Amino acid sequence: MKVAIKRLEPMRVAFLRHHGSYLQVGGTWEKFFRLMREGGHLPGTIVMIGICYDDPAMTPAEKIRYDACLPVDGDFEPAGEIGVETIAGGLYAVTRHVGRYNELPATHGELLGRWLPLSGYEPRDAPTFEIHINTPRNAAPDELLTDVYVPLAEPSA
Repeated sequence: MKVAIKRLEPMRVAFLRHHGSYLQVGGTWEKFFRLMREGGHLPGTIVMIGICYDDPAMTPAEKIRYDACLPVDGDFEPAGEIGVETIAGGLYAVTRHVGRYNELPATHGELLGRWLPLSGYEPRDAPTFEIHINTPRNAAPDELLTDVYVPLAEPSA
């Protein structure tokens, strides 16, 4: 597994919350795009970000929380089911997952369960997130690219 350490600036995002299995977020994304389009807020360039709050190995599927997100500027106002939140800036471990979305839990597990304990870094109390580089609309399932971000605590001086 190739892992890069990156420092990110905070990102303001609009989001629609999904409750249930991570494997069922497709409908939430479709609804989110529809609501953003109807509100005139769907940008020309789309950066799809998914915030993953819960470990599916420890959380019952019906209690899993996931936010489908798009970056927005400071003028964007939340409305209806669409909220606004800020993804914390700071240090992140990042790896690229290549392949089907149903295989993403294995990449999260490898990064958090194998790489992180041996890395010398400590996790930060913030959710992991994914940035989808492409989507099933423009790539075959085995060619999907997703960057997985794990928040890290700042190293001690």
